[in-house]
Amino acid sequence: GNVPKVNDMENDFLAVGLSAVWVQFVRMLCMGAIHPWEGEEHPQHTASQRACMLAYAVAAVPFGAWVLMKASKIKQTTDSYWARRLLMFLTAFVAMNVAWSFLLWGQ
Repeated sequence: GNVPKVNDMENDFLAVGLSAVWVQFVRMLCMGAIHPWEGEEHPQHTASQRACMLAYAVAAVPFGAWVLMKASKIKQTTDSYWARRLLMFLTAFVAMNVAWSFLLWGQ
């Protein structure tokens, strides 16, 4: 159904999960290998691997701000339920992308 608070919660949960997976993928690209799970021995990251992740995190900030501005403008001009829902997901995704990027860079 179209219950705004439920829609917001669904979008947020989906955005948190998908952004976490996306940033894990980016980290894999920076490392050249899949990062081990919790409880396994973690490799020492090289300076270039850390720099790669930091560069991604820093770049995610202005990109996320740009997406938020564009999405806000589009949201004001559309009456489509699905377009508004997609925009709500997208804004949550880019915000969580920034958060996950800095969290994983700091590991």
